[in-house]
Amino acid sequence: MALVATRATRASVSSKPRPAPVASSVLGLCGRVLGSYRLITELGQGGMGTVYYAEHVSLPRRAAVKVLGDDVARDPDLVARFFDEARAANRIRHPAIVDVMDLGESDGVHFLVMELLEGETLGARLERVERMRPAEVVALFGQACDALEAAHERGIVHRDLKPENLFLARHADGERVKILDFGIAKLIGHGDVRRTRTGLVLGTPTYMSPEQCVGARCLDARSDVYSIGVVLFETLTGRPPFMSDSAGQLIVSHACEVPPTLRSIDATIPEGLDELVARTLSKSPDDRPGSMRELRLALEAALTPKVATHLSGALRGARTTKEEVERIEIAQTRAVGTRLREIIRERLERDRLPLPSMPRVVLRALDLVRDESVGLGRVAAELEGDPLVVPAVLKLANSAALGGASRITSLEAAVTRIGARRLKTLLTECAAREVFRSRDPAVARAFHAIWSHCIAVGTLGRALARGEPVAGDEVHLAGLLHDVGKPVVGALLLDTERQLLRQLGVPVMGESLWLKIIDACHVDVGTAIAKKWALPEPIAAMVGRTHDPAGAPDAIESWLGYGHRLAEQRALGASPTPNDDLEVRLVEARRARGGTVEREDAAVESLIEILGTRPRAKRDVTRTKRG
Repeated sequence: MALVATRATRASVSSKPRPAPVASSVLGLCGRVLGSYRLITELGQGGMGTVYYAEHVSLPRRAAVKVLGDDVARDPDLVARFFDEARAANRIRHPAIVDVMDLGESDGVHFLVMELLEGETLGARLERVERMRPAEVVALFGQACDALEAAHERGIVHRDLKPENLFLARHADGERVKILDFGIAKLIGHGDVRRTRTGLVLGTPTYMSPEQCVGARCLDARSDVYSIGVVLFETLTGRPPFMSDSAGQLIVSHACEVPPTLRSIDATIPEGLDELVARTLSKSPDDRPGSMRELRLALEAALTPKVATHLSGALRGARTTKEEVERIEIAQTRAVGTRLREIIRERLERDRLPLPSMPRVVLRALDLVRDESVGLGRVAAELEGDPLVVPAVLKLANSAALGGASRITSLEAAVTRIGARRLKTLLTECAAREVFRSRDPAVARAFHAIWSHCIAVGTLGRALARGEPVAGDEVHLAGLLHDVGKPVVGALLLDTERQLLRQLGVPVMGESLWLKIIDACHVDVGTAIAKKWALPEPIAAMVGRTHDPAGAPDAIESWLGYGHRLAEQRALGASPTPNDDLEVRLVEARRARGGTVEREDAAVESLIEILGTRPRAKRDVTRTKRG
């Protein structure tokens, strides 16, 4: 989540004198206003300071505020370098480099206001998964190279590239890399900001280039190439090339020792990628890729692209009809789907299929909400620890759906306005949203389409059922969770695809076939997740089902069916390929539920309000007449 705000850089000084700076801690600074932003909760700490989640005091804006630590604030050179970070980042102006929207000093506290990102650092990712697949790595590091190339073109060398400074930000089209912390960047050719003294070693020893380790006076883009090579090595193998508890030994290793190869640690890594990373780790800068652009192009060429096709070898290149392609896909779906379902059931029976857990903060908050003896203030205090849940709570509390006359900025007031019943739905929705994330950009796009369809079905179903006996929140939640098993099956299919295709003699599958197989196999997994999450029985029963709008009037299924038909006809979310039947199916659903075009229009508007933007239709839709 990147917030758009002014790029103006200004010093913000309070009119009232204050005593000495407060210690940079949660207790000391949470609640303080720096510039135009009030600090809400701590997000993390780094070498030069602490980052806080913050909200604008008068506008509906949120940001991350980086506060310089007291231990370095006393050094004028470090303070100057801290503000150079903001000026350096703004000079680059690249979408993959975090925006700095404001900077200043308030009563001895030095701070930067930056865009608030949703996601995690590469360092946090590697703590969870240890290593990443080559295809994922190439996609993400290609973005990082593109951003660093823009910095190098402006004479800026980062000098501290490491997993903690590569942020994997969530985006509608998948994950986007954001480069963080230009706090020790050296600006080439700008004498007024060359604050790094000759012989002073700055950076993180595990990731420093040989020339940086020996305190070379002039570092260029090839130093960053080496550092990104170290990060590549760690991301692919789960460990950096050199490891030691001694910073001195690490410096000696980078300067003098030959690093191991990738394939000596993991023989499955492609040879081209192994050779390229070895080049980036050359001791001599002249032997490395000469620029980030060269490195990016070499990364893209290091993997043999996977050619996807729906057709067998005998049909490749031949002219085939649409019916033949569909017939082949049906046969492949049946063959692969049958075997995949067997694998899923076997692993579920043996408890060997990893199922997503609810985030801990959501789980604890739900337990508190269910306990009627616990006040909502305590629930709010629990949620304050999660900067991803907090914005969702504040957004709902201030939405038109809750009819708030005044804007709420306090989390406790937001939780109170939402109420326990709807808060349970919101927290479960936050947990479900996480299930549909993926580190693979292509997979992330496919899962985003499925999640968008879930949001559309749940939101439309609840709006259409308004005023009916059925509980609208249950309809909404059932819609959000009815495809919750699909991401798990998709991940399993990726892991077993090569083995399955070899065993069954099926050619490489494309996205269409991949999604068809997932659609055929997700019900058992979704049911297992519903059980693990202890979802209410009416909602759990909806997982994976095809919803019939002609069911009982007070049944969740009937309103989900109506919402599904409306989503199809209006081309919202992951709707299927348009066909003439969509119009007829919606008319039938409208008649079964006694609906009207006006009610459907109002439901679509409620979806737009939830999304915060008007969805782009995949096709032109002519409104139906009253059925």
